[in-house]
Amino acid sequence: MKSIKLLLFAMIATLFIACGTTEDDINDNNDGRKIYDMWDYMTPSDSFQVEYDIYKDGRKEDYIIETVRVFDDNHVERESEDGLTTLRLRRDAIEVKEPNGSVVQVQRFVKLGDRDIFKSSSIGRCSLDSFHHGITIKGIEFLRVLKVVCMDGGKTDEFYYGYDEGIVSTYSSNHRGTTELVKIDERGLNR
Repeated sequence: MKSIKLLLFAMIATLFIACGTTEDDINDNNDGRKIYDMWDYMTPSDSFQVEYDIYKDGRKEDYIIETVRVFDDNHVERESEDGLTTLRLRRDAIEVKEPNGSVVQVQRFVKLGDRDIFKSSSIGRCSLDSFHHGITIKGIEFLRVLKVVCMDGGKTDEFYYGYDEGIVSTYSSNHRGTTELVKIDERGLNR
């Protein structure tokens, strides 16, 4: 009887452990830290139009519409009034061409705490700060979000990337104030 109870307990425990594990709980390397593919967080799988609210020093000031197009050849285009940003998947990096012509090389496979994951003369030192299963920004909840923090002198930029979404929020602060961008809506596009 005791062995049956022990066997039953082991089966139930295995069921709970298996059901409670998500892909975010799996360690993919020897140091015990999860490896994240930034391509999965910086780009969506489908094209859509997204609306962001813009906040200056905590007050809503404006909004911006961005059209995100996903192409079959591993590149994504984001277009807004600021211009066209192109993301191209390379083997171990993501090449981001900004509207002003500067190019940022993003380390594709990253772990929490990794530094200098964005390489460009226009961006300060960037590190993968944290992963959030859920995070609420300006009253909107986003799921499975990576936070990247960039420091350059007295300026701090934070980028929040949602899994299979791209940018869900940004936060910039310097001695003159703060600016935030928060995703509030998205609508699918026909290709």
